Amino acid sequence: VALGQFYQEQGRWADALELWKHLLEKHPTIAEAHLGLALSLERSGSMRESSSAYLRALDLAPDDAEVYDGLERVYRSLHREEELRQKLLDRSFRDSLNPLLFSRLGLLERALGYLEESKAHLEQAAKLEQANK
Repeated sequence: VALGQFYQEQGRWADALELWKHLLEKHPTIAEAHLGLALSLERSGSMRESSSAYLRALDLAPDDAEVYDGLERVYRSLHREEELRQKLLDRSFRDSLNPLLFSRLGLLERALGYLEESKAHLEQAAKLEQANK
């Protein structure tokens, strides 16, 4: 993982991409590797593949803000924000105690003009954050 992150810091996206793929063949449940793969694919211009890798990273690390950042960038670049909204909404039914998920869903909804839904999801995020303190 450290070597892949080093390659990324150096802008060696092709090297990082190959390393992440190799690592995931042997260790398919390392969230950092899926996140690294997603970012490398994104930087290489493979946005559809990148979105799949970010979604897998989200499965493994649903509390990682970097995953949501990447998903938002990729889906925005593909002009598929509505699809991302639906994916996050679907996930909110399975992961009903995740304040970061509700916060990001609410912010996305606000940007898309779903103001009532946004308000409800942001309030849910605040309640969950308060409950976790």
